[in-house]
Amino acid sequence: RRGKRHKAQCGSVNVLGGAPYGYRYITKNDGAGIARYEIAEREAAVVRKIFTWVGEDRLSIGDVKRHLENEGIPSPRGKTWWDRTTIWGILKNPAYEGKAAFGKTRVGPLRPRIKACRGGSLQPRVPHSVYDVPQDEWLTIPVPSLVDENLFTAVQAQLDENRRCSRTGKRGARYLLQGLISCACCHYAYYGKAVSSSARKGHTRNYAYYRCIGSDAYRFGGQRLCSNTQVRTDRLEEAVWSSVCDLVREPQMVHAEYQRRLSDLQSAPKSDGLNTVEKQIAGLKRSIERLIDGYAEGYIDKSEGRIEAATNVWRFFQTCLK
Repeated sequence: RRGKRHKAQCGSVNVLGGAPYGYRYITKNDGAGIARYEIAEREAAVVRKIFTWVGEDRLSIGDVKRHLENEGIPSPRGKTWWDRTTIWGILKNPAYEGKAAFGKTRVGPLRPRIKACRGGSLQPRVPHSVYDVPQDEWLTIPVPSLVDENLFTAVQAQLDENRRCSRTGKRGARYLLQGLISCACCHYAYYGKAVSSSARKGHTRNYAYYRCIGSDAYRFGGQRLCSNTQVRTDRLEEAVWSSVCDLVREPQMVHAEYQRRLSDLQSAPKSDGLNTVEKQIAGLKRSIERLIDGYAEGYIDKSEGRIEAATNVWRFFQTCLK
């Protein structure tokens, strides 16, 4: 981590992990010993269009999305449709004004989660979450600019104005089971969707619908991933509430489920724990070797090396005790 920060302070683009859309990453071997960003003119023209539409024509991100798709411009991943978050990420990236940033995020404790991510578990093997770092703590690396600094500033001001003037309804959890249920077919989450005025047909509807994300064709380039139907909020919430009441009336069901999960953990093979310890031992050896090399080259002093080595050993013993 110290080495990457040192390279970023020296202006090396190696630590950025790859070139954003509009650039091409030139490695040290291809760049005469110096890694750098090279402008990809075809993609750079698209980036300039996006900034012009927002900064000068004052279009919204939704309008930019429609313009790109109508012109048949493929997305950075080669798809025929553009996601709004992709466009927003391009407009917020300071690299396009010639100031690529390192250290924009940091790793921290795992945030509370109400459901597992699609294709993952509720408690991941390495529990952590990514947090944003204040902009004044970023490390700036000079790269070739694609847009003028004044245009980049105008785009940021326009994005702030669009956010203030947005007519989007109130955000947040508006439905009881929002974010808690997922589809049994495609495992995407269900979200709450109000009944449109055309679907009401002049009648008052006191309910909404829970709908699978995979059934929305517009999210996946016009092709639905799931054929599961939507369900009324009042009926699903009533069914869930009835199950909760039954569980409260019969607490032995909770005890039986607890015993079942406990027996599954006790009967699980111990090879995973052994593999984890072996990986920790190998990592500790590599850490000691790096400390020896750093001390030999004069990057760290003797006392600092002892402290870091003792910390690594203590972490290893903590893992063994767990």
